[in-house]
Order: sequence, then structure tokens, then C-alpha cells
Amino acid sequence: MKKVWYVTLLCFMSMFFNCSKDSLKQSKMGYFPKTIDLEYNTEQTVLYKLFYTTKNLLSQINIERSSDGENTRIVYDFQYNDQGLLKDVQITDETDNIPLKVSFAYDVNGIIDDIDFVSSGTEIETSIFYNSAVNSYTVDGEFGNLPTTWNFDSKNHLKDININGNVFGLDLDEASKGVFYDVPMQPAHHICSGLLFYLFSYELYYFSPSKIVKVITNEKPFLYQNNVRDDNGNLIFFQINYSDEQFIGYNISYENRSL
Repeated sequence: MKKVWYVTLLCFMSMFFNCSKDSLKQSKMGYFPKTIDLEYNTEQTVLYKLFYTTKNLLSQINIERSSDGENTRIVYDFQYNDQGLLKDVQITDETDNIPLKVSFAYDVNGIIDDIDFVSSGTEIETSIFYNSAVNSYTVDGEFGNLPTTWNFDSKNHLKDININGNVFGLDLDEASKGVFYDVPMQPAHHICSGLLFYLFSYELYYFSPSKIVKVITNEKPFLYQNNVRDDNGNLIFFQINYSDEQFIGYNISYENRSL
């Protein structure tokens, strides 16, 4: 009788520990920015709404901007290839009804080796060059903001951008979580954003997984201050001071997703 009881106890304990292990695996969660709400002290407001695929890849960004009594809405739709690399970005300006599309091609190592840019059905000549020595991409073409170079670290996290001679360098606190800490961003995301919205690339926190202390520019640095975090360590509020009299307040909400 004692032997039967002992065997039953061992079976129960084995089931308990196996269930506990499964629960631990299932309970690993991440925090993905859902809305990024910006308010300039110049009375301009911007609302970013972010959506994700079942594999936690960025699937869509809606941008609603209000400035000087004018409202605009732009939608980014992201498509990926079978390897999970960003393939196409369809951009729709619902105010001006001007469709844009950026497409990326890759070599066997996952390095971007071609880029296509189409506006209203017309292909705009652009070229892309990858420098393996410093892990950087340079895009050149007909736009006034080109050439633009994006420099990345060994994990493909953005270090700085050089927009036709105007440098924006990220001074990071890599020990502290940034807004996109759990979001798997790729160089192609940065390149697309930098090409189309280079004047506002700071609005999406440069897709940084680490806390930004400041952004070093050719002129005065952008200072990231008054950081507030929730109980899970996520940044939910901060301010960017980019001149003596101008600043932006950020309010951020997150979606809890299984990793």
C-alpha cells in the first residue's frame, strides 16, 4: 500500500513540475507599443497606432496628425517574405490620396541588396549600398534628403543617421528599456521611415530598444527628459526638448503579447 501511494505521489509531482515548466514557457510576455501620443507645445498633435502580426512583427502604423487646423492621416502596411524579412511597405496618404510603395530585396545572407520606390505608379530611381565593414546602408537617388546613411550596431540597432550631411546620433542608456525593447525591428524599417518621414523620424523613438538619453545633431541636441515608467518598467511618458522654447510630450500605451 505504501508503495502504491509513493508511486502515485511521484506521478503527481512529475505532472506538477511538467505543468509548471509549460506555464513558465507560456508566461513569457513582452510589451509592444500600441499608441504613441505626441503633443507639441506649438499645439501640434500626432497619434501613432501600431499593430502586429501573430509573429509579433509590425504589420501596420496609422498616423493621425493635427496642425494649424489641418488633419492628415497616413497608413503604413508592412508585408514580409517567408523568412520574416520586410519585403513591401505600402503607404497611403488618405488626405492627398497619393499611394507610395517601398520594396526590398535580399541576398542569401539577409542583406538588403536592392530597393524599389514607386509613387503613384511611377518608379523613382533609387539605389542602395551595404558597407559590411561598419554595418551601414546608404540610399541614394533623386530626393533632396539623399544620400542618407543608416549605421547599425552588431544587433542591427540604429546608432546614427546621416541625412545628406545632417547627422543624428543616438546617445543610449543600453541598460534601460526603450519604447521598442520587445519589438523585432529590422534595418528595412528604419530605411523606410527615414526615406519618407526623415523630418519626423524622432517621433517613433527611432525604433530604439534602449533608452535614449539624447540625440546629437549638427546643432543643438535633442534631450530626452522627465521619464516616467509603469510598474513593468515600460516608458509611458517623457519629453523631448529640442530648443530653448520647444518641446514634445509623449504618452505611450502598450499591448501585452506572448513572445
